[in-house]
Amino acid sequence: MDNIGSKIQQLRKTKGYTQEQLAELAGVSRQTIYKWEAGLVQPNSDNIAKLCEIFLVDRNYFYGITTDTVKEKQPKGKKRLAILIILAAITLVLFAVTLCFGLITYQPTQSAMWVSTSKLNSAWFYVFLSVTLLFVCITAAYAVRIFAFKKK
Repeated sequence: MDNIGSKIQQLRKTKGYTQEQLAELAGVSRQTIYKWEAGLVQPNSDNIAKLCEIFLVDRNYFYGITTDTVKEKQPKGKKRLAILIILAAITLVLFAVTLCFGLITYQPTQSAMWVSTSKLNSAWFYVFLSVTLLFVCITAAYAVRIFAFKKK
């Protein structure tokens, strides 16, 4: 009873899915799930990959390469969200530093015109402004990628 079908059935029951629910998640018919579990048909590698994502197990679990029990993995969505949060935090820090350099670099004169107090300070201001804008673009592009991935 250590074939792929019995492992699929065990994981399905552990997660509390019906055959219909698992079929919907895997993008196959309920009859296909039944055939896998009964050992009449073996799932192909693409379906094994889908099952690994659904059950959060390693591909080796189905093939019996390792004797370990089910290995829990952190879903990719959580990893991507953590990266997005880190990028957003870096961007906010860079924005704050840029704002501080801007306030230090430029002092108002009597005519309320902004005049640079030091060429060195203004150069650092533009460096931080450029890096901040770069991180804003990277963070925005990564956020779009994450949300586009979630829709698939």
